[in-house]
Amino acid sequence: MARRQEEKRKREVEEAEKRIAAMLPDFGTFVDRKDGDYRAALVLLAINVGYADVAPRIMADLETASKSNFSTWLLETFPKNKKEDLARLQKQIESVKNELLNRSLQFDDNLDSYKQWAPEVGRYSFHCHSMNL
Repeated sequence: MARRQEEKRKREVEEAEKRIAAMLPDFGTFVDRKDGDYRAALVLLAINVGYADVAPRIMADLETASKSNFSTWLLETFPKNKKEDLARLQKQIESVKNELLNRSLQFDDNLDSYKQWAPEVGRYSFHCHSMNL
C-alpha cells in the first residue's frame, strides 16, 4: 500500500514538473539537482530571512558586484559593524558547503547566479519597499 502511494506521488510530481516546464522554459535549469540555479535562490532567501536587517543592502549591492565568487564577495561586503553576524554567516556557509559535499553536490559560488536571482528573491525581503522593487 505504501509503495503504491509513493509511486503515485512520484508520478504526480513528475507530471507537475512537466506542466511547469512547459510554462517556464528555464525551469529545467532552475531545478537541476546538480547544477540548478535554485541553489543560489535558496541561499539568497536564507539571507533574506536570517539577516533581514542587511539583506536589502546585499541584494542591491549584488547588482554591481565584480568578484569572481559569491562567498568571497559576500564576506567582504557584509557590514563590518555586524561582526557577530558575519562570523555566524561564515560558519553557516561552510556548513552548507560541507553538507553539500557529503551529498556529492557543490555549493554554487558563481557570482553571476546570485546576481541573476537577487532582484527576484529581493522582492520577498522584509524590507523590499526600501529597495524600490
